[in-house]
Amino acid sequence: MKPLHFSAIASPDDAPRLSQQVHESLRPFVAYLNAAKRAARAREVRSWVRWEPVPLERPLRLTPMDNLLELAAEGFCYHVIGFAGSPPEMPLFVGATYRPIQPLRIEIAPEGPRIVLAEEVAASEAVYWAGQKCVLQLVPNKVPERLTVARADGTQAPIR
Repeated sequence: MKPLHFSAIASPDDAPRLSQQVHESLRPFVAYLNAAKRAARAREVRSWVRWEPVPLERPLRLTPMDNLLELAAEGFCYHVIGFAGSPPEMPLFVGATYRPIQPLRIEIAPEGPRIVLAEEVAASEAVYWAGQKCVLQLVPNKVPERLTVARADGTQAPIR
């Protein structure tokens, strides 16, 4: 700012000295701004990029040469022996600490309820379900003997 502007807040004799003092106190900030401008210009020069048009897309059609089918067991399946009544929607309490295990799925079978659990239960652990003591008998997983896979258009897909 010119001394003319400082004469509005100070006497005309003190305005030039006040202007000089403001200029000296703002000099580091002005130097910082000038350095920032130089760095921005240098960054523009340093990071110049040649632009090229994007090549045209060429769509590809891929057909599978083979199919792979993976069968994964859902959990551990057990027959619940010694349980009377309809199966409740509540967890089983297993072991001496009565840790709760929520069944993933409950099925009604002629020999009694069949449940699928996320974790395996040892045969030596005590099991309580709805206040009744029961025994869990492991049902081994069976792989289907024959699998047929139908595509969306209704044709059969080979499985290897």
